[in-house]
Amino acid sequence: MAVFDVLAQNVSPTARCKHIQLFLRIVMNEGASISELHRNGGSGSLSATFKLVRELSARSWRKEAKKSASEKRVPGLGLVRLEPDPVDERVKRVYLSEKGKKFIEELCQVIKS
Repeated sequence: MAVFDVLAQNVSPTARCKHIQLFLRIVMNEGASISELHRNGGSGSLSATFKLVRELSARSWRKEAKKSASEKRVPGLGLVRLEPDPVDERVKRVYLSEKGKKFIEELCQVIKS
């Protein structure tokens, strides 16, 4: 099985390279806040990093183009989960979900073989 097969099985075809890059940064810094992930290699604005994290989580939000600024929940990739910081609930910490852990295990197996 090739790396691209593992990606195809676990990641939506709508995922971009930025999603994969951020996911790997989360793997290396699990439990980091979104701000910390952005400071440690994020490209673009903090809000862009936040949006990518939400898209990597179980649920994502997007504004509908034709309706007034209403927001609609759309399925995310489910690779990470967000939890409030135990000291400051305004801060969200990013952790791998079970699906994200399985994905990384499969990817490592393919790379090793």
